[in-house]
Amino acid sequence: MGLKTTREIADYVHDFKYEQLPSDLVSHVKDIVSGYMSSTLAGSILPIGRVATAYARQQASTQHAGVFGGGFKTTLEAAAAANATMAHATELEDVAFPEGLYTLTVLAPVFAIAEHQRMTGREAIEAFVLGYEVAGKLGVACADAGAKGWMLSAVFASVGNAAAAARLFKLDREQTLNAISIGASQGTGLVKQAGMGAHTFEAGFAARNGICAATLAKLGLDGAPGILEGVGGMADLIGGMPDFELVEGFRTAEIGIRKYPCCGLLQRTIDGMSDLIAAEKLTIDAVESIEVEVNHTFAMYMKYADPRTAAQTRFSIEHAMAACFIEQPVFLASFTDEAAHDPRYAAIRRKVTMKVHPEWERGYFPQPAIITVTKKDGTVLKRECVFARGDAGHPASREDIGGKYQGAIDFVGVLSQEQADKASRIIETLDDIEDISELTTIFAFPDQLKASERKVA
Repeated sequence: MGLKTTREIADYVHDFKYEQLPSDLVSHVKDIVSGYMSSTLAGSILPIGRVATAYARQQASTQHAGVFGGGFKTTLEAAAAANATMAHATELEDVAFPEGLYTLTVLAPVFAIAEHQRMTGREAIEAFVLGYEVAGKLGVACADAGAKGWMLSAVFASVGNAAAAARLFKLDREQTLNAISIGASQGTGLVKQAGMGAHTFEAGFAARNGICAATLAKLGLDGAPGILEGVGGMADLIGGMPDFELVEGFRTAEIGIRKYPCCGLLQRTIDGMSDLIAAEKLTIDAVESIEVEVNHTFAMYMKYADPRTAAQTRFSIEHAMAACFIEQPVFLASFTDEAAHDPRYAAIRRKVTMKVHPEWERGYFPQPAIITVTKKDGTVLKRECVFARGDAGHPASREDIGGKYQGAIDFVGVLSQEQADKASRIIETLDDIEDISELTTIFAFPDQLKASERKVA
């Protein structure tokens, strides 16, 4: 039977043993960590990343944990908020659906606490899995709320992060329950913010909130012991689920590896368009128009037919289709302020139309997205996009995982290859590392960090 109450969830977090983790799940977590580390560093040079760094620097009178790419330490909450926001700025985060939970939102507070307390890799892995399981399973229980406009990743990550922080702070059973309850009081997130800086920072808010909740619980603050369940509980108010039963098994095992630095809903369409281009040797000069048929939920996110900022390009089906013709493989260079204003992208975006089917079932992926390309000679090409390579059940290759890590390192250009390779080796043996700060220090204090050499994105 699955967990049904706040107290049962708290007991699960408190009593969990690392030995319960399957070895293949530990290996999967290492791949997720690899993407988190490199994409956070890449996000440090994006405009929103610079805002996050500046925010964290203002809190730096206390030096507990490093800000990736910043070259300084700050409070646990500020470091977690900055690092989660910078990772989310790239939209390269790995996720599982239907919860849509960003792994980075959990990893940032876990690594900040583990760094400050000089904890082991095993402790970090364990806390990440627990935090993800709590937040992810609540997201699955309330999945329909995501289709209505709640950003479930941010909503439930405050709860999951409180659980993860409680584990790392070694809170007792009652304190763990209080931490989860306090986290619930902080959780929110709105799809309507997609494409704005506030959307990106929602990941940072959730990272900060979990640490705050566990800290307050440790200091003696209490919360309603049944805050998640029942009439008026969090699951009822967010998802209309006063009585829930969390799914069993590890949701962490369902996390897909994201290849493209844009919204998760765009991943399979980029794969589909890229495959069509390759199979047909298609050039944009031969294309008259491109139509992408989608449901209402997709359209809620894809609001920017003519994006003006890097953040908006990540929520634009028109821009994503243009990227397929300009950059192969599609990666970080296609989703910058410069790309948003590039006449080449603008010209292709004008050929793309998003056709919304309000009669289709709501949700992230209840049916394929359909791409129709009409060539100037009248030829019509169609592609149904069912899944993205990297989704659960369609695992990313080792080449894809390594390419994502190295591509983000190359994009930001502030870490030597020697240190990048060292960090990669540490991640490969993360479960044997005695002090997690050995890894975080490489990314917080990159050895080539010079303001005059930082790339502009």
